[in-house]
Amino acid sequence: MSEVLKYRIGCPVWSCPHWRGSVYRRGAPRSDWLKAYSQIFPTVEGNSTFYGIPAAETFNRWAEETSHNFRFVLKFPRTISHEHQLENVAAETDAFLAGLSILHQANRLGPSFLQLSPWFDPSKFDRLKRYLLQLPVQFPYAVEVRHPGFFEPPVEDELNAFLSENAID
Repeated sequence: MSEVLKYRIGCPVWSCPHWRGSVYRRGAPRSDWLKAYSQIFPTVEGNSTFYGIPAAETFNRWAEETSHNFRFVLKFPRTISHEHQLENVAAETDAFLAGLSILHQANRLGPSFLQLSPWFDPSKFDRLKRYLLQLPVQFPYAVEVRHPGFFEPPVEDELNAFLSENAID
């Protein structure tokens, strides 16, 4: 019988030198850490993608080194979310989605999350909707709004309804 995990608990990184001797063998090289991590935890937050989009070879290696039930939860690059605030980011989005596609094909993709900057306010809500609606629906997504205006009615209700209607966490 196939194991179905309702919840996955992991860490924000897998590359932590302080875990030598516990998560990793004491003498394990860094190149073995992801594999060891994935045998203990079923998921990891991939914060590194916020700072830059890895090469296709890296996404392939991640898929190959992890266990069958492992899922990556990757953050959208900051060039998309913070620097350009979801405008004129087709090339960056396509590059990120190409990496997600590799993990999706390997059945290693969890929700990718779009963390918006604190200054991305409700006046840009329509921009957020347009951006999310152009993303491929076969990948799971989550959105993290940080501006306080998104937590006040009626904007909060509109945001929650939009995300729910589009199966976005």
